[in-house]
This record gives sequence, C-alpha cells and structure tokens, in this order.
Amino acid sequence: MEVAVIEGGFVVAGVALEYVQLGWAAIQAIRRWLRGMISGRSAARAVANGSTRAIAGGAIGGAGGAAAGALIGLIFGPIGALVGAGIGGTVGAIGGAAVSLTEALEDFIFDEDPDDAPATAYDFFGVHPRCSNDRINRRYRELSRRYHPDRGGSEEAWHKLQTALAVIRDDRRC
Repeated sequence: MEVAVIEGGFVVAGVALEYVQLGWAAIQAIRRWLRGMISGRSAARAVANGSTRAIAGGAIGGAGGAAAGALIGLIFGPIGALVGAGIGGTVGAIGGAAVSLTEALEDFIFDEDPDDAPATAYDFFGVHPRCSNDRINRRYRELSRRYHPDRGGSEEAWHKLQTALAVIRDDRRC
C-alpha cells in the first residue's frame, strides 16, 4: 500500500519501513553519529560489537569446549587435542571478525560526513531517495535474500544492508 494524500495534505494510509535487524544500542549509535554526537569509528564499533555480542556467549562456551578438548586430548590422545584446537581457533577468529567488520563499516559509510550518509544508503539499496517505502521494503527483501549469511552472503554485506536501512529509516523520520 502506497501513501495516499487527499486534498489538504492529510495522510490517509502509509507503509512503514521494514524492521532493522540490528540491536538497539547499534541503532542508537547510528542515530547519534548522524546527529554529530559521536564519531563514525564509535558508531561502526557499536554496530560491529552488537553483532559479535551474540557470538560472544558462544565464545565463552567455546573456551570451555577448548579446555574440555584439551582434557580429552590428555585422556584419548591426539584426536581430543585436534578437537580442542579447532574449537580454540574458532573462538579466536570471532575477536578478529569484530575488528574487520568495524573497518568495513567505516569504509562503507562511517568515514564520510553524516549529511552524506543517506545518499550512500540509498545508493547501496539502488533506489531513489524519493521512492516509496514500499519500494524500499521490496528492495530490502531482495537484498536480504542476496546478502544474508545463511543464504551464502557475507556477514560484512549483511551488516552494510542493516546499517543502510537504519540510515534510511532515520532519514525518513526527519
């Protein structure tokens, strides 16, 4: 459903934008950056850390798994040691992922002037800034199918999509 405006400028019906799949703290950081309250690096870090916090609970479990694997290695030999090493390596990779995601988000949008961010976000979506919310929602769903990590996309591209949608949502509030 498109926005319908009757005589006198009253909005009859409207279409809301899709829900951003970022945490509340990440969305607030994007809004603070857009208003010049924090640096782009801080905002990028908040978005990246918000995504890795969900993984962090698994990291704690992974550290326990690595210790258990090492113990199994003592008891059962090299296979247990390999299991422990694999789990420990996975846990170590999570910390590095947050740093590279922060850098990717900075390069994508947070290194520029916050006033230019909406144009970058609309370009990422491939839509015109004056298009309808319905068009943005359809494009978001298309890009979600392409960029979601469970469908062969990368974590970096998925977070760029979520960040772009958060910027567009904020731009349309003004």
